[in-house]
This record gives sequence, C-alpha cells and structure tokens, in this order.
Amino acid sequence: MRKSLPLLLTLGFSIDFNWEAITSLINPTDLQISNGSVYATTNGGVIKFDVNSQSFIEIGFDAGFWPLDLISMYVDDDLLFVMDANGSLQIYNLDTGYINKISHLDFIDTITDLNLTENSIFAIGHRNTQDGLLKFTRENGNVYYQNYFHNFPFIFSRIHDVYIVDDIIYVGLDTGLISANVNSS
Repeated sequence: MRKSLPLLLTLGFSIDFNWEAITSLINPTDLQISNGSVYATTNGGVIKFDVNSQSFIEIGFDAGFWPLDLISMYVDDDLLFVMDANGSLQIYNLDTGYINKISHLDFIDTITDLNLTENSIFAIGHRNTQDGLLKFTRENGNVYYQNYFHNFPFIFSRIHDVYIVDDIIYVGLDTGLISANVNSS
C-alpha cells in the first residue's frame, strides 16, 4: 500500500487540475491597428484593445496559441498573422477562433515583417548567419509555405525590412535596397 500511495496521489491530483498558462502580457513586442481595435503581441499572447468600448481581451493559450512568446504580427480583416520566437507562423481567425500553425520551417530561427498581397504573403526569415525572404500562398482561407529566397543581386547577411506597394516588393538589406514585381517568377 505504501508504494502505491504516491501513484494514487499523482493520478488523483493530475486529473482534477485545469492548467492555465501564466505569462506576461505587459511587454508589447509589436502593435497593429485595425477596425477600431489595437492589437499587441506580447511575451504571453495577444492583447486586443477595443477603442470604442475601452475594453481589453486576452488571446493566448486558451485560444490555441503556443508558444506564447510572440514577436511580431499583421492584422488582415478578421485574421491575425502572428510570428513567435520559435520561427512559427500562427494564423488566428478572430471570428471563428480557428488557429492554423505553420511550424515546420526548421531552417529559420524567427519570422518577422509580414507583408500581404491578394494571394501571397512575404516575410523575413531570420537565420543565424543569413536571412532570407519567405513566401506563403493564400488559397481558400488557408496559408501554405511556398518558397524561401536568399540569392539576391547583392552579397548580404541581414534583411532589415520588407514592404510591398502596388505589387512591387522592396527589400532592405544590410548592403542595399532591392525591388521586384511580386508576380514575376
């Protein structure tokens, strides 16, 4: 009986607990404003501040975000595109609560600076020695990884920023600025 008591206590307590994530929501890492709300990624999830009602909503572990150490985001209508410290892209639908995760990109360390076009998403994929440009496609409400670009006309190691205007993508490298049409091959 003495040997089985720890096992019984372990089983009894592990079944009754409803675990929650306790992480910091006070350190914003990125801000986006969309449709009368301010969204902030934090080290503990996403905070939504509704300007009209002056109320906060926490979107985190209970919504399916994992890991919670979020570094960057992009808001597109009812979708939150959130990048975490492990190099994953998490897409959260504000209307349905559905979350789609792209976490198989083990050749990069982190993702930042998401930019959207009608059918594509571009982001910086940071690696230890050289960054690259990630391309994702958007089809029927889903997002799929498509390509990784790291051969540019300049020798470089870091990409500092990406911006898209009228189907032209501008990439700020540590050695210069380059541009291309997002619809060209």
